[in-house]
Amino acid sequence: MELVLCIAISTLIILTVSQFFIAASSQSTQLESTLDTEFAARRFVAEITEEIKRITSGATGEAALTTASENRLTFYYLQKPHTFPKKIQYERENHILRKIITPYDQNTNSYNEAGAVETVLFTTLNDEHAQTGLFSFYSAGQSVYTDNPLEEPIDIAQISLITVTLIVESKNMSNPKPKTYQTFVQLP
Repeated sequence: MELVLCIAISTLIILTVSQFFIAASSQSTQLESTLDTEFAARRFVAEITEEIKRITSGATGEAALTTASENRLTFYYLQKPHTFPKKIQYERENHILRKIITPYDQNTNSYNEAGAVETVLFTTLNDEHAQTGLFSFYSAGQSVYTDNPLEEPIDIAQISLITVTLIVESKNMSNPKPKTYQTFVQLP
């Protein structure tokens, strides 16, 4: 009888300890996911800010900014020490944010779409809570605090300031809360 009681108590202790480790592991996974998402969002905001600050005309004479809508932005960016600017395109579709980089091809004297590299930056964008698009555009003299952004179709020649608003949710969360990251970038 004492042996059965000892085995039962040992089993209860082992189950309690294992439940603690299972719960801790789940919390750790959620925390890791949240931190990964936050780090990626901050890196995205810093990267796109730097790219827009270095916007330049395309290698074959294209305008520096070629597409501007609330879910798509295409421009040319010269990264040192490269000689030719790259074509950069950010595109949001539903919960997904992509970045497409098209290098300049000296052999064809053009931006060859076949050589483009597409990267999925986020798969957790929040559309439900977003009141604005990923990008908003303002002309000279407009304030992001008191004026409405330019309306689509946007006259690219009027753009002086670009607002990037990224709303993301962490993966693997039982009740994810959207987090907003925003930057304002003045065109050179």
